[in-house]
Amino acid sequence: TAYEIYQCDWSSDVCSSDLPYRLPLPGGSADVVVSGQAFEHVEFFWLTFLEMARVTKPGGYVFLIAPSRGPEHRYPTDCWRFYPDGYRALARYAGIELVEVATDWAPHADAESAAWGDTVGVFRRPPGGSWRAALRGALVGLASRIA
Repeated sequence: TAYEIYQCDWSSDVCSSDLPYRLPLPGGSADVVVSGQAFEHVEFFWLTFLEMARVTKPGGYVFLIAPSRGPEHRYPTDCWRFYPDGYRALARYAGIELVEVATDWAPHADAESAAWGDTVGVFRRPPGGSWRAALRGALVGLASRIA
C-alpha cells in the first residue's frame, strides 16, 4: 500500500499557512494523524484538534501525546497540561470517539525525566463522518479567515 508522511511543526512547508490553525490538507485525507508533545505550546489547542479530526478519514485515527505535568518550558509559549477528562472533552467537542486514554501518574525513575508525565490518547473518527465535526470544521475555517 502506498502512503505519504507529512511532518508538521507549524514552521514546515506543509503547515505554514496564511490561516492559523488550518492544516493545508483536504478533509478526510489522512489515515492517521499524530501529535506528540506539542499541544502545551498551542494557545488554542481545541482549534488544532478540530483540524486534526477534520483531515482524518472516516474510520481513521488521531494519536495525541501531551504533557500531564512538567516545568514550564516556553517554546515560545507553554499554556497547558492535559488529563483524561480533557481528552474526553476534546472527543465530544470534535464529534469523534475516544478509544483509549492513559496518563502516567508515577514519576519516572530517571531524575532528569521524573518531573515529566504525559497523557496519551487514541481517537477514532466515526465511519461515515460526523455532521458535528463537519460543522465545526467549517466554523473553524470561517473563524480563521476572519481573524
